[in-house]
Amino acid sequence: MTTEYVTAVVVVVPVILFAVGAEARAFEVRTRDQRGAFFWGSRIKQVLDHLREIPAPDPAWTTEQTAEWRQEVGDELERVFSLQYSREELFSSAKALALWLVGSVWVLTVFVLVLVEGLSLAWLGSEHRDTNGGLAVFSLVSILAGSGMLLVGPVLRLGWLDLLRPSVVLSLFRELYRLKGPAKKDAQRVGE
Repeated sequence: MTTEYVTAVVVVVPVILFAVGAEARAFEVRTRDQRGAFFWGSRIKQVLDHLREIPAPDPAWTTEQTAEWRQEVGDELERVFSLQYSREELFSSAKALALWLVGSVWVLTVFVLVLVEGLSLAWLGSEHRDTNGGLAVFSLVSILAGSGMLLVGPVLRLGWLDLLRPSVVLSLFRELYRLKGPAKKDAQRVGE
């Protein structure tokens, strides 16, 4: 690793960080109204609403009455948690998970780029500049990851997120099913 290489890294990384930050902000603004909710969030709300309606045990109750009360509360909580999730809840949860993963990749990319910048500056400021091949490769991979996120961000922001809306996905599956149906029947007639 040479001084020129590290100097180039120290100059390029902040530019990529600035662009990645702007792209992440644009992604966040674009997806703000499209975010889903994890399915367990609605279930926890149901449980909390139900728990608020349950009267607290009376200190004057006998041990048997308290045990019955606990059994009733446990049965009711089990009933609420065992309800089947609707398609909307599952789709909303999948969308929330996908956006959370994309956000996590953004955060990881920024962290790695900041780390590379710090390590590169430390290498430039040190008196013992050895040829640190590991830092050179790490810098290269980090810059490529940041550049990759700069390419992926606009694609997600401009096109793919529109496909994540339930109405679009359901329409797509309906049309595919509709188109697939007559072809199957025609193939069966030909085989007869």
